[in-house]
Amino acid sequence: LPAPAMLGSMLAVGLTNILFDYAALPMAVKVFAQAISGAFIGMQIGRKDVARMRGLIVPFLLLAVMLTVNTFIVGIAIQKLCGWDWITALLSCVAGGVTDISLIAMEMDADVGTVAMMQTARLVGVLLFFPYWIQFVTRHEPKTAPVMEEKPLDRLISTRSSRIVFTLLLSIGLGYLGNASGLPAASMVFPMIAVAALNCTTSVCAVPLAIKNIAQLLAGSLVRREHHGCDL
Repeated sequence: LPAPAMLGSMLAVGLTNILFDYAALPMAVKVFAQAISGAFIGMQIGRKDVARMRGLIVPFLLLAVMLTVNTFIVGIAIQKLCGWDWITALLSCVAGGVTDISLIAMEMDADVGTVAMMQTARLVGVLLFFPYWIQFVTRHEPKTAPVMEEKPLDRLISTRSSRIVFTLLLSIGLGYLGNASGLPAASMVFPMIAVAALNCTTSVCAVPLAIKNIAQLLAGSLVRREHHGCDL
């Protein structure tokens, strides 16, 4: 399942809160979870992606327009049929990760439980089909890693452990800075931009999967489930 750490903690803490009404976490945990999620997203952007940016303009515009149209058409249909609030209905239809969209839903005061479950249902459906089709179609594509020139910062932060510590400190610091700015989802966006920029120019950033799982676990623990009926 996608984002298993988030789904497991969301269900466990949600049931605990429903049955015993004592589950609690400081909201500062949300900033940490958003910062790590932003850093992990930034790690997916490399120099080769920037070099190919000019050729990506047309596909990006086409993708953005089609996804926006789809989000609003389906979101409006859900809002009208089910009576959800607009933010919850639209965020439930956005093409994004369970953790990332759920954290953004927290920032925008949407029903995070509904958004998380809708995003999970969408991702499960997608993951059942698309990865296998894409692997089959691209099975003959060469997989080469770009060679990056060593920078002074690379020599200063040379070990994997130091890169992980550097990335965590940078991400958490920028996450709290973004949270203080008051901008929507800034505690995720600020670390994402910084880590992506460093990842394109240096090799000093590293976010192990275990850290991402911890962020997902904490994010799931913050989700509060509110019931929305759908009368058809």
